[in-house]
Amino acid sequence: MFHGNADPPEREAYLEQMVRLGAGDRPDVVCLQEVPAWALSHLAGWSGMQAFGDIAQRPRLGPMPIPAELGRVVTSVHHGLLRSAVAGQANAILLSPEAEILGRDRLVLNNRDFRKAQSRWLGLPLVARLAWAKERRIVQWVRARLPGEGTVLVANLLASVPGRIASRLKAAPVLRTE
Repeated sequence: MFHGNADPPEREAYLEQMVRLGAGDRPDVVCLQEVPAWALSHLAGWSGMQAFGDIAQRPRLGPMPIPAELGRVVTSVHHGLLRSAVAGQANAILLSPEAEILGRDRLVLNNRDFRKAQSRWLGLPLVARLAWAKERRIVQWVRARLPGEGTVLVANLLASVPGRIASRLKAAPVLRTE
């Protein structure tokens, strides 16, 4: 969702319009990443679907955790500059309103200790290490019975890593052995 931003980033965000467009043809499943934490409570209303969201990065103002709504207010000053730096970010799975939910869960793929150990093992420079330190990744999943389709397991994962270190870090959380 790129936090509802355009490409290239703009002052305004278009998150609600993006969600409505993605759900407009009534798909059975929609997976979203880079959703601002404050938007999780709005996804069901915007999409007309069942929404299951999990926060990957909590809203913060510098090092201090803040309420999701405050993250929305601060970010609204300029969405293109502030995005997840303040509003946090989440993943979400949207399912058809007719789906019967059988279970759901999430797993943190790269907790703080893992990120610290991997960045040292990979020999990352300090700047890259600090950048990756805030890139917590989760995988979330929902098991559901879709009418006429049987049982499905839908998993949602944002695996990209920004910047020059991407090629060495993309696979680390997914390939972990612990």
